[in-house]
Amino acid sequence: MSRSFRHLQRHFVGYLALFVALGGTSFAAASLINGSQIKPHTIAKNRLTNSAIASLKASRVGPKGPAGPSGPAGPTGKAGVAGHMGATGHTGTTGPAGVSGFQRVSTPGVSVPTGGADVSALAECPAGKQAISGSYFTAGDGAKIRTETSAYAIADDGNFGWSVTVANDGTADGTLHVSVICANAS
Repeated sequence: MSRSFRHLQRHFVGYLALFVALGGTSFAAASLINGSQIKPHTIAKNRLTNSAIASLKASRVGPKGPAGPSGPAGPTGKAGVAGHMGATGHTGTTGPAGVSGFQRVSTPGVSVPTGGADVSALAECPAGKQAISGSYFTAGDGAKIRTETSAYAIADDGNFGWSVTVANDGTADGTLHVSVICANAS
């Protein structure tokens, strides 16, 4: 015999009682209360449906009359503020190109062993691009990695990047991942 059939056998009386109770309550509510038994002004507006509210309002409004004739056109207004301004000036010179060529550069994970010694990683922008933002995250179960520094840096080859130094005071080795957002800036 399946488990659900045995469960139904053991709880049959309870389910039957629940079914009768729920069916009886909805029968009583549907057959014993009607609109004539509700006193006027005893139901709050937020308890009515939108269609019930609309039907109450519509009963107060009479039939719609015919549209009236169009009115005459109004006088032409005076010129706005722009009409009182001077002549348009000369076009200025074109400004610099701004920021373009966004690129994210990430380092592979760098091991951060236990013992509290500093470990650094640098995410470096390609030649000709500027570092405009940087980020990093650490990982490792049991690792307790603290940040020593996180800053914009210039590498020995002159490229810009994001440098991070951390140390691990935990009981297990961890990893450090560094990213830099680079762009062409003029």
